[in-house]
Amino acid sequence: PPVQQMVELPVFDFTPIYECELPKNKRSIASIQRYQSALRQFEQVLRGEAEVDFMVLPRPTAGGAEFIALAGEVVRPVANWINAQIAELAYHLSCEFRAYRVSAGQLCFDDLIYYARGLLSTEPAQSEIRRLDYSILLDEAQDTDPYQFDFLLELCRPVGTTGSWREAGAPAIEGGRFSMVGDPQQSIYSSRADLGTYRQAIQYIANSDKGDRIGFEVTFRCDRKIVQLVNNCFSTLFDGQSGQVSYVSLQSRQDAGTGETYRLAIDTGAQSVATADEACRVEGQAIAAALMAMRERGTFKQWNEVALICPRKNWFSPLADGLLEAGIPSSFLSSHKRYGDFLAWCWVTAFCRILTRPVDAYETVGILRDIYGFSDAELFDFSQGKSGAFLLYPQKTEKHPVGQALNYLMRLRAACLQSTLIEGVTQICGEIETRLIGHPEELKMLGSVKTLAARFDWEGRSLTDFTQTLFDKLQQPVALNGDSGDRVQLITDLKSKGLQWSVVVIPTFFRSLFTPHSEYPKLIGERTGPALISSDRSDCSAVESLRQEREIRHEQERRAYVSLTRAKHCLLICDDQKLFEPFQRTHLPNGAEWLGVDSQGRLEKVWSGIPYFTFD
Repeated sequence: PPVQQMVELPVFDFTPIYECELPKNKRSIASIQRYQSALRQFEQVLRGEAEVDFMVLPRPTAGGAEFIALAGEVVRPVANWINAQIAELAYHLSCEFRAYRVSAGQLCFDDLIYYARGLLSTEPAQSEIRRLDYSILLDEAQDTDPYQFDFLLELCRPVGTTGSWREAGAPAIEGGRFSMVGDPQQSIYSSRADLGTYRQAIQYIANSDKGDRIGFEVTFRCDRKIVQLVNNCFSTLFDGQSGQVSYVSLQSRQDAGTGETYRLAIDTGAQSVATADEACRVEGQAIAAALMAMRERGTFKQWNEVALICPRKNWFSPLADGLLEAGIPSSFLSSHKRYGDFLAWCWVTAFCRILTRPVDAYETVGILRDIYGFSDAELFDFSQGKSGAFLLYPQKTEKHPVGQALNYLMRLRAACLQSTLIEGVTQICGEIETRLIGHPEELKMLGSVKTLAARFDWEGRSLTDFTQTLFDKLQQPVALNGDSGDRVQLITDLKSKGLQWSVVVIPTFFRSLFTPHSEYPKLIGERTGPALISSDRSDCSAVESLRQEREIRHEQERRAYVSLTRAKHCLLICDDQKLFEPFQRTHLPNGAEWLGVDSQGRLEKVWSGIPYFTFD
């Protein structure tokens, strides 16, 4: 939204600060006098009586609570004026930087959304695009940002409709044009998405005479005891109050197993623990012992059926050390890259798909464009708009370069199908390798593909199986220390979304969650409201501070929901309060407090009702 301009300096008077009654405490007096001196210097600059290159409005941080409150109130008009100037400057800088990106041809993802949305607000582009009658299927709708919702919904409104879909009484979208699937209980990316917009979109669609809303409560992942625990916890936490979502109770599938839920009691035992990281290593040893017992009981067969989900990546290493001391290997799953982010993985997948499905013209065109470098104009000149021209049969004309390339792909396909799996994949990698020279990460990934092919070949599995495995892994996170193999997976709660394991362990449950200090200036307020700037934490009103704290708590509760619902058959939560108690900071929360299972929490009875894991 446009910023609220405030150009003229408001009337201000700092006299109450200069003439305030000093307390008896000598340290407070010294702090107040230092602040008064700094403020006088700032006032001289503000009134044009002195010149400096750079100066910041001093904020009171000492001198007693009464003085801090007085000074904060007195300087607030000037602070608000400064923040308005920062907002104005930031707005113009962002516009100029966007214009620069356009001129340089270097658009980012947000630019694409911004300009696509803008295109739909102009004629004749709006009507022309709407006449294409697109049907939109939107998955993970709770993670869709407001601009994306604007673009997608405006795309489906009738030709000639003006205004915004957000306006009261706005005409409905056309029937059958828009379908979305979302679970607000899994809304954990608030830096991008906005639950308010998601709810507004639901109401806009469901309240129209052509809209409908269907609820899905059955989970095909979790066994019964896990579902019961999740319902007991989140029916209380997700109360629909103060912006939090309302809970939709889960139901087990008809053939669900009984499942298992446990607490794992952990303390230091006889070991001396000096730091929280050392406590994590001890916890890793205790988890390893429990996993060994579970494996012997048949709860799972391979280590890669187990995941440890915790909120901080830098806690992975000590946990992994503890596991390894017991002989259990582990992998850290990347929080940034998936297999589909690597050209090597995508290109081999595409090649394998056309080997097994020669009628897949879509993949064939992708290979011709991305690997062999044919332009869209060359591809159209060859095909004349007929997709059948890209099938890997029959023989193509050698007079056109695209035809020559297709004939080559047909010969390559024939050669690979007559070879062993590893020989065929090696031939494909040879087609790709020269194009990846100078990109060591891509070449390393190409080596991982060959290793996987060798394993499949040794196991006697087919090219079809290998291709499907490559395809299934496209959206999976990449292990930081190489191919995950048969290893326990260590992953953050944010990255675990969409994944599942037979056994999920929740470690570091009572460890303090250190949060980085806020950097100023920063944007505050509602995402869809006016752009407001805070240049100091004192700029936030008590109401705004409470709103921010509430939003953080609500998202942490939803992150806990995501973590607990990753388990298919067994959920093990570490009761490590005694282990981390020496390192607990009173002003910093931990996972147990977020979930409300500590002694003062709403779920203390639910927590005490979870049975402890036994080694019998």
